[in-house]
Amino acid sequence: MKKAVKYIVDVPGSSGNFGCGYDVLAAALKIHNHFEFTLDAGSSGLAVSISGFGKGEIAEDASNIIFRTALPVWKKKSFNYRKLGRVSIKAVNRIPLMKGMGSSATARVAGALFANEAAGLGMDNNELLAVIAGEEGHYDNAAASLLGGVVICNPDRGVARRVARQITKPLCIVVPDINVSTSKARKMLPAKYSMGDVVFNLSRAAAIIDGIYRGRFEPFMFEDRIHTPFRKKLIKGFDSVEKAALGAGALGVFISGSGSAVGAVAQNAREAAKIARAMKKAFAAVRVKAAVFVTGISPRGAVIRHVSRSAVGTQAGKQK
Repeated sequence: MKKAVKYIVDVPGSSGNFGCGYDVLAAALKIHNHFEFTLDAGSSGLAVSISGFGKGEIAEDASNIIFRTALPVWKKKSFNYRKLGRVSIKAVNRIPLMKGMGSSATARVAGALFANEAAGLGMDNNELLAVIAGEEGHYDNAAASLLGGVVICNPDRGVARRVARQITKPLCIVVPDINVSTSKARKMLPAKYSMGDVVFNLSRAAAIIDGIYRGRFEPFMFEDRIHTPFRKKLIKGFDSVEKAALGAGALGVFISGSGSAVGAVAQNAREAAKIARAMKKAFAAVRVKAAVFVTGISPRGAVIRHVSRSAVGTQAGKQK
């Protein structure tokens, strides 16, 4: 009896533009999307199934970004993917879409990891990241989801690296019922900045890295003049939400990715719950519903596992 070949991929969400690090700093979140890929060598074609966030909205055909990201990985190595047989993809989305928590990056990372593993291409993380970022349009979310922890990206060099010391403090991610298009949010930003604004952000970026190593944060480290002043206009009530978070004891407040999610770093779990309540209440005051995630930074990036499956059951393979 022929066995189908199955790959399971779990990918953490991410908070891009972490703190003041526009397009440079990102953090993996302890909220994961789950993907299953099944290959049937005795058949052909593609099947895509979506559950959770995006069900009924996300394409379930060859235009799906999971499959679309696998294609350039195979193309880069001149691999004929049709030799793999029928490809079935199941995505379980636990991360809201268009909210600045890296949902699209998780899909692209999953597609690239599967393509690399299924074809035995042996591409390393930097090679994969170049493909994923090319599809995503920026490095930070993809790098955090792929590598885990807090990452520093060098887009001009096409590389990213994890910060050796990780943040163990909890995060509050408050997600208002507002969709933000990343492409629209990027177009809002000016082409040029003043020397004063550049120096301002450089000083905060240096301070936040120091804060990570010391395990101590102060609100000024999260101040930003590159994207926050412009993108906060897309998030109704942002100023009052930021004020509420800081008043409740947040160590720093930031727009997660391009928004609409707003993140805050807390001293401990009890403080995180209090800060989250204050932020949600501030959104409610301007008649915006919001969901709350009290989470943390995932030290682990995406994981792919190989499973052999026959008609009578499944058997977990060795974790890669």
